[in-house]
Amino acid sequence: MPGPPRKGRPAPPEETSEEAAYLKFLGEKQKPVSIKLADGEVVRGWIEYYDKNMVRLTR
Repeated sequence: MPGPPRKGRPAPPEETSEEAAYLKFLGEKQKPVSIKLADGEVVRGWIEYYDKNMVRLTR
C-alpha cells in the first residue's frame, strides 16, 4: 500500500545574487569560459567585460 505522496525539494532560485561576483572572479582570473549563443554557436574566451545586457569575451 503506497504512502502519501512525497514532497520533493523546491526548485532552486533563478538568481542567487552571486552571479555578478562569479563573473567578476572569472574575468579577474582570466578563466576560460564557453558561452552558447541563441543560434547555437559556442564562443570561447575569457570575460573582459560584462553588464546586465552583454558579455564581452577576449578570444
